[in-house]
Amino acid sequence: MKIIGVLLILTWLVFTSWWVCGNRPYKRWAFAICLIAVFVGIYFTLQERATEITLNKVGTIKAAAQQATIDAKVVGDLKKRVEAQSATVDLVADSASKAHDLIEELSKKNEVAETKIKEIETASSTVHNTITELQETAKFSSMVAVAQNDDRHSFNHLAEWVDNKSSPYWQHAADAVVKIRTQFVGPIQPIFANVPWAEGTDPKQLPLAQLKREYQSAVRIYKADLIHTVWNSMVISKKQKMSFLVEVLKDDNSLTATFYAGKFFVEAASDPKLKWSPFYTKPLLDWWEKNANTVEE
Repeated sequence: MKIIGVLLILTWLVFTSWWVCGNRPYKRWAFAICLIAVFVGIYFTLQERATEITLNKVGTIKAAAQQATIDAKVVGDLKKRVEAQSATVDLVADSASKAHDLIEELSKKNEVAETKIKEIETASSTVHNTITELQETAKFSSMVAVAQNDDRHSFNHLAEWVDNKSSPYWQHAADAVVKIRTQFVGPIQPIFANVPWAEGTDPKQLPLAQLKREYQSAVRIYKADLIHTVWNSMVISKKQKMSFLVEVLKDDNSLTATFYAGKFFVEAASDPKLKWSPFYTKPLLDWWEKNANTVEE
Protein backbone atom coordinates (compact mmCIF):
# COMPACT_ATOMS: atom_id res chain seq x y z
CA MET A 1 0.00 0.00 0.00
CA LYS A 2 2.86 2.34 0.78
CA ILE A 3 4.26 1.95 -2.73
CA ILE A 4 0.83 2.60 -4.23
CA GLY A 5 0.46 5.75 -2.14
CA VAL A 6 3.88 7.10 -3.16
CA LEU A 7 3.27 6.33 -6.85
CA LEU A 8 -0.14 7.98 -6.68
CA ILE A 9 1.35 11.16 -5.20
CA LEU A 10 4.23 11.37 -7.69
CA THR A 11 2.02 10.52 -10.67
CA TRP A 12 -0.51 13.24 -9.95
CA LEU A 13 2.14 15.81 -9.16
CA VAL A 14 3.88 15.13 -12.50
CA PHE A 15 0.57 15.02 -14.38
CA THR A 16 -0.65 18.27 -12.86
CA SER A 17 2.63 20.06 -13.65
CA TRP A 18 2.42 18.81 -17.25
CA TRP A 19 -1.21 19.90 -17.55
CA VAL A 20 -0.56 23.43 -16.26
CA CYS A 21 2.68 24.06 -18.19
CA GLY A 22 0.98 23.01 -21.42
CA ASN A 23 -1.39 26.00 -21.18
CA ARG A 24 -4.47 23.75 -20.99
CA PRO A 25 -7.86 24.76 -19.53
CA TYR A 26 -9.32 23.90 -16.13
CA LYS A 27 -6.06 24.42 -14.23
CA ARG A 28 -7.77 24.84 -10.84
CA TRP A 29 -9.68 21.59 -11.26
CA ALA A 30 -6.40 19.94 -11.99
CA PHE A 31 -4.92 21.35 -8.78
CA ALA A 32 -7.98 20.17 -6.77
CA ILE A 33 -7.78 16.66 -8.15
CA CYS A 34 -4.04 16.65 -7.52
CA LEU A 35 -4.56 17.58 -3.84
CA ILE A 36 -7.17 14.83 -3.44
CA ALA A 37 -4.81 12.33 -5.03
CA VAL A 38 -2.00 13.46 -2.71
CA PHE A 39 -4.16 12.99 0.37
CA VAL A 40 -5.32 9.57 -0.87
CA GLY A 41 -1.72 8.62 -1.42
CA ILE A 42 -0.84 9.78 2.10
CA TYR A 43 -3.74 7.76 3.42
CA PHE A 44 -2.45 4.65 1.71
CA THR A 45 0.98 5.29 3.15
CA LEU A 46 -0.36 5.74 6.71
CA GLN A 47 -2.81 2.89 6.30
CA GLU A 48 0.06 0.56 5.79
CA ARG A 49 1.59 1.77 9.05
CA ALA A 50 -1.75 1.31 10.86
CA THR A 51 -1.78 -2.37 9.97
CA GLU A 52 1.30 -2.73 12.07
CA ILE A 53 -0.70 -2.05 15.33
CA THR A 54 -0.98 -4.96 17.74
CA LEU A 55 -3.78 -4.77 20.30
CA ASN A 56 -2.11 -6.92 22.93
CA LYS A 57 0.91 -4.68 23.30
CA VAL A 58 0.33 -1.23 24.67
CA GLY A 59 3.88 -0.17 23.88
CA THR A 60 3.31 -0.85 20.21
CA ILE A 61 0.11 1.17 20.21
CA LYS A 62 1.93 4.13 21.73
CA ALA A 63 4.67 3.88 19.20
CA ALA A 64 2.07 3.80 16.48
CA ALA A 65 0.39 6.85 17.99
CA GLN A 66 3.68 8.69 18.09
CA GLN A 67 4.36 7.67 14.52
CA ALA A 68 0.88 8.83 13.52
CA THR A 69 1.61 12.21 15.11
CA ILE A 70 4.87 12.46 13.24
CA ASP A 71 3.15 11.39 10.03
CA ALA A 72 0.44 13.98 10.58
CA LYS A 73 3.11 16.65 10.84
CA VAL A 74 4.77 15.35 7.69
CA VAL A 75 1.42 15.42 5.94
CA GLY A 76 0.91 18.99 7.10
CA ASP A 77 4.33 20.01 5.80
CA LEU A 78 3.61 18.21 2.55
CA LYS A 79 0.31 20.01 2.25
CA LYS A 80 2.06 23.35 2.73
CA ARG A 81 4.61 22.43 0.08
CA VAL A 82 1.83 21.44 -2.30
CA GLU A 83 0.07 24.73 -1.67
CA ALA A 84 3.35 26.62 -2.19
CA GLN A 85 4.00 24.66 -5.38
CA SER A 86 0.46 25.42 -6.46
CA ALA A 87 1.25 29.14 -6.38
CA THR A 88 4.49 28.53 -8.27
CA VAL A 89 2.69 26.42 -10.87
CA ASP A 90 0.08 29.18 -11.26
CA LEU A 91 2.90 31.68 -11.83
CA VAL A 92 4.58 29.38 -14.35
CA ALA A 93 1.29 28.75 -16.11
CA ASP A 94 0.53 32.47 -16.24
CA SER A 95 4.02 33.16 -17.61
CA ALA A 96 3.58 30.37 -20.16
CA SER A 97 0.24 31.84 -21.23
CA LYS A 98 1.79 35.29 -21.62
CA ALA A 99 4.68 33.78 -23.54
CA HIS A 100 2.22 32.02 -25.83
CA ASP A 101 0.33 35.30 -26.42
CA LEU A 102 3.64 37.07 -27.09
CA ILE A 103 4.65 34.38 -29.58
CA GLU A 104 1.32 34.76 -31.38
CA GLU A 105 1.73 38.54 -31.46
CA LEU A 106 5.29 38.22 -32.79
CA SER A 107 4.06 35.72 -35.38
CA LYS A 108 1.45 38.20 -36.60
CA LYS A 109 4.04 41.00 -36.71
CA ASN A 110 6.38 38.69 -38.61
CA GLU A 111 3.65 38.02 -41.18
CA VAL A 112 3.12 41.77 -41.57
CA ALA A 113 6.87 42.26 -41.95
CA GLU A 114 7.06 39.53 -44.59
CA THR A 115 4.21 41.17 -46.48
CA LYS A 116 6.04 44.52 -46.36
CA ILE A 117 9.24 42.88 -47.54
CA LYS A 118 7.41 41.35 -50.51
CA GLU A 119 5.92 44.74 -51.32
CA ILE A 120 9.37 46.32 -51.15
CA GLU A 121 10.82 43.57 -53.35
CA THR A 122 8.05 44.11 -55.89
CA ALA A 123 8.60 47.86 -55.84
CA SER A 124 12.36 47.33 -56.12
CA SER A 125 11.86 45.06 -59.12
CA THR A 126 9.64 47.68 -60.76
CA VAL A 127 12.21 50.40 -60.10
CA HIS A 128 14.98 48.17 -61.49
CA ASN A 129 12.99 47.50 -64.66
CA THR A 130 12.25 51.20 -65.00
CA ILE A 131 15.91 52.10 -64.56
CA THR A 132 16.91 49.47 -67.13
CA GLU A 133 14.34 50.84 -69.57
CA LEU A 134 15.56 54.39 -69.02
CA GLN A 135 19.16 53.29 -69.54
CA GLU A 136 18.23 51.57 -72.81
CA THR A 137 16.31 54.65 -73.92
CA ALA A 138 19.23 56.90 -73.02
CA LYS A 139 21.61 54.58 -74.87
CA PHE A 140 19.42 54.63 -77.97
CA SER A 141 18.96 58.41 -77.86
CA SER A 142 22.70 58.92 -77.43
CA MET A 143 23.43 56.60 -80.35
CA VAL A 144 21.01 58.50 -82.60
CA ALA A 145 22.55 61.83 -81.61
CA VAL A 146 26.09 60.61 -82.27
CA ALA A 147 25.11 59.03 -85.60
CA GLN A 148 23.52 62.32 -86.68
CA ASN A 149 26.83 63.95 -85.77
CA ASP A 150 28.63 62.05 -88.57
CA ASP A 151 29.60 58.93 -86.57
CA ARG A 152 29.51 55.94 -88.88
CA HIS A 153 29.93 53.29 -86.18
CA SER A 154 26.82 54.53 -84.35
CA PHE A 155 24.95 54.58 -87.64
CA ASN A 156 25.91 50.93 -88.22
CA HIS A 157 24.60 50.02 -84.74
CA LEU A 158 21.30 51.67 -85.58
CA ALA A 159 21.16 49.66 -88.80
CA GLU A 160 21.69 46.48 -86.77
CA TRP A 161 18.76 47.42 -84.51
CA VAL A 162 16.60 47.85 -87.60
CA ASP A 163 17.28 44.22 -88.52
CA ASN A 164 16.38 43.09 -84.98
CA LYS A 165 12.58 43.20 -84.92
CA SER A 166 12.55 41.94 -81.32
CA SER A 167 14.07 45.22 -80.11
CA PRO A 168 11.50 47.75 -78.82
CA TYR A 169 13.51 50.47 -80.60
CA TRP A 170 13.75 48.94 -84.04
CA GLN A 171 11.08 51.20 -85.54
CA HIS A 172 12.70 54.31 -84.06
CA ALA A 173 16.08 53.06 -85.29
CA ALA A 174 14.64 52.62 -88.80
CA ASP A 175 13.30 56.17 -88.77
CA ALA A 176 16.68 57.51 -87.65
CA VAL A 177 18.54 55.56 -90.35
CA VAL A 178 16.22 56.82 -93.09
CA LYS A 179 16.52 60.39 -91.83
CA ILE A 180 20.34 60.23 -91.81
CA ARG A 181 20.52 58.63 -95.27
CA THR A 182 18.19 61.31 -96.62
CA GLN A 183 20.73 63.95 -95.66
CA PHE A 184 23.23 62.35 -98.06
CA VAL A 185 21.01 61.43 -101.04
CA GLY A 186 19.34 64.81 -101.47
CA PRO A 187 20.27 67.45 -104.03
CA ILE A 188 22.46 69.29 -101.53
CA GLN A 189 25.78 67.57 -100.86
CA PRO A 190 26.91 67.23 -97.24
CA ILE A 191 29.28 69.98 -96.18
CA PHE A 192 32.72 69.56 -94.64
CA ALA A 193 35.56 71.71 -93.33
CA ASN A 194 38.64 72.47 -95.39
CA VAL A 195 42.04 71.46 -94.09
CA PRO A 196 44.06 74.53 -93.07
CA TRP A 197 47.18 73.82 -95.11
CA ALA A 198 50.35 75.76 -94.53
CA GLU A 199 50.78 78.80 -96.75
CA GLY A 200 52.31 77.91 -100.08
CA THR A 201 51.27 74.23 -99.87
CA ASP A 202 49.55 72.73 -102.92
CA PRO A 203 47.77 69.63 -101.58
CA LYS A 204 47.15 68.34 -105.14
CA GLN A 205 50.89 67.85 -105.50
CA LEU A 206 51.38 65.92 -102.26
CA PRO A 207 52.24 62.22 -102.48
CA LEU A 208 49.69 59.63 -101.33
CA ALA A 209 51.84 58.50 -98.37
CA GLN A 210 51.81 62.01 -96.90
CA LEU A 211 48.07 62.43 -97.49
CA LYS A 212 47.44 59.09 -95.74
CA ARG A 213 49.37 60.28 -92.72
CA GLU A 214 47.36 63.48 -92.70
CA TYR A 215 44.16 61.48 -92.98
CA GLN A 216 44.98 59.12 -90.11
CA SER A 217 45.71 61.99 -87.73
CA ALA A 218 42.91 64.29 -88.92
CA VAL A 219 39.77 64.97 -86.91
CA ARG A 220 36.50 63.85 -88.44
CA ILE A 221 35.46 67.21 -89.94
CA TYR A 222 38.58 67.35 -92.18
CA LYS A 223 38.43 63.80 -93.56
CA ALA A 224 36.01 64.55 -96.38
CA ASP A 225 38.26 67.38 -97.60
CA LEU A 226 41.28 65.03 -97.59
CA ILE A 227 39.30 62.54 -99.70
CA HIS A 228 38.59 65.34 -102.17
CA THR A 229 42.29 66.17 -102.13
CA VAL A 230 43.26 62.59 -103.00
CA TRP A 231 40.59 62.39 -105.68
CA ASN A 232 41.73 65.65 -107.33
CA SER A 233 45.44 64.86 -106.96
CA MET A 234 47.63 65.41 -109.98
CA VAL A 235 50.35 62.96 -108.92
CA ILE A 236 48.35 59.93 -107.66
CA SER A 237 47.28 57.20 -110.07
CA LYS A 238 43.67 56.04 -110.48
CA LYS A 239 44.37 52.66 -108.95
CA GLN A 240 46.07 54.26 -105.93
CA LYS A 241 43.09 56.57 -105.48
CA MET A 242 40.63 53.70 -105.62
CA SER A 243 42.73 51.63 -103.21
CA PHE A 244 42.70 54.53 -100.75
CA LEU A 245 38.94 54.93 -101.17
CA VAL A 246 38.47 51.22 -100.44
CA GLU A 247 40.33 51.62 -97.14
CA VAL A 248 37.94 54.42 -96.19
CA LEU A 249 34.91 52.36 -97.22
CA LYS A 250 35.97 49.43 -95.05
CA ASP A 251 35.95 50.94 -91.58
CA ASP A 252 36.30 54.74 -91.48
CA ASN A 253 34.31 56.35 -88.66
CA SER A 254 33.06 59.36 -90.64
CA LEU A 255 29.76 59.11 -92.52
CA THR A 256 30.60 62.14 -94.67
CA ALA A 257 34.01 60.73 -95.59
CA THR A 258 32.43 57.35 -96.37
CA PHE A 259 29.80 59.04 -98.54
CA TYR A 260 32.38 60.83 -100.71
CA ALA A 261 34.61 57.75 -100.84
CA GLY A 262 31.71 55.70 -102.21
CA LYS A 263 30.69 58.41 -104.65
CA PHE A 264 34.20 58.81 -106.08
CA PHE A 265 34.80 55.05 -106.17
CA VAL A 266 31.71 54.43 -108.34
CA GLU A 267 32.75 57.29 -110.60
CA ALA A 268 36.25 55.78 -110.97
CA ALA A 269 34.91 52.26 -111.59
CA SER A 270 32.82 53.48 -114.56
CA ASP A 271 30.62 50.39 -114.25
CA PRO A 272 26.94 51.10 -115.09
CA LYS A 273 25.89 48.14 -112.94
CA LEU A 274 27.61 49.56 -109.89
CA LYS A 275 25.54 52.02 -107.87
CA TRP A 276 26.34 53.86 -104.65
CA SER A 277 23.56 53.78 -102.07
CA PRO A 278 24.68 55.26 -98.77
CA PHE A 279 25.82 53.40 -96.79
CA TYR A 280 25.81 49.97 -98.37
CA THR A 281 29.53 49.51 -98.93
CA LYS A 282 29.49 45.76 -99.60
CA PRO A 283 28.70 45.98 -103.36
CA LEU A 284 31.63 48.37 -103.82
CA LEU A 285 34.05 46.23 -101.82
CA ASP A 286 32.96 43.09 -103.70
CA TRP A 287 33.51 44.88 -107.04
CA TRP A 288 37.02 45.91 -106.01
CA GLU A 289 37.91 42.37 -104.93
CA LYS A 290 36.92 41.07 -108.39
CA ASN A 291 38.24 43.89 -110.55
CA ALA A 292 41.20 45.41 -108.75
CA ASN A 293 43.70 43.75 -111.10
CA THR A 294 41.97 45.26 -114.12
CA VAL A 295 42.28 48.87 -112.98
CA GLU A 296 45.06 50.79 -114.70
CA GLU A 297 47.97 52.09 -112.65
